[in-house]
Amino acid sequence: YGDISDSELQTSNVLLFREGPAANVLVMEQGDHRSLRVNGKIDASNSLDMQTQAGSAYIPRIFQPYAEDVLVIGFGSGTTPGASLLFPDTRVTCIEIEPAVYEASELFGDVNHRPHESDRFEMVIGDGRSYVQGTDRKFDLIISEPSNPWMAGVSALFTANYFEAARDRLKEGGVLAQWMQTYHFTIEEYALVVR
Repeated sequence: YGDISDSELQTSNVLLFREGPAANVLVMEQGDHRSLRVNGKIDASNSLDMQTQAGSAYIPRIFQPYAEDVLVIGFGSGTTPGASLLFPDTRVTCIEIEPAVYEASELFGDVNHRPHESDRFEMVIGDGRSYVQGTDRKFDLIISEPSNPWMAGVSALFTANYFEAARDRLKEGGVLAQWMQTYHFTIEEYALVVR
């Protein structure tokens, strides 16, 4: 299970563990707290991460309130795509590289609004950067919510080439919302991505 301590394992329930083609996925529960770990790193939860997960769906709406076609890169617990579907007439396409992450989202149904049950939801298993570069579809809103850039392979979603491709996939007036950590990042690294 990666870098999980013995004491954490003793006080937690393992709800799911999968060794997928792109990552190992673990869902653990400790009391009311449920977390999704990808390659040992917590990428989503039903508690501390809810502000980020829901905020990633809601905050970009300030700039694009009538977005109908939304692309979400990174499924996580499913909360961001599920919250995006709460807006009327919104269609959500989500790209996730690891099928086990999508499978694990069933364990977060109490917070993710079960996006897979909506006929306005499309799940694509694949690489986010490749999808953005290869599709002809245009979106009102792209929500890019990958894991931390220091995780293997994720840095491809923080490059100039990726951001240029994302810009080309936006409709007129479209918005790209990019999640980016602020912890374990120097000011110089943060400025590099923002630039």
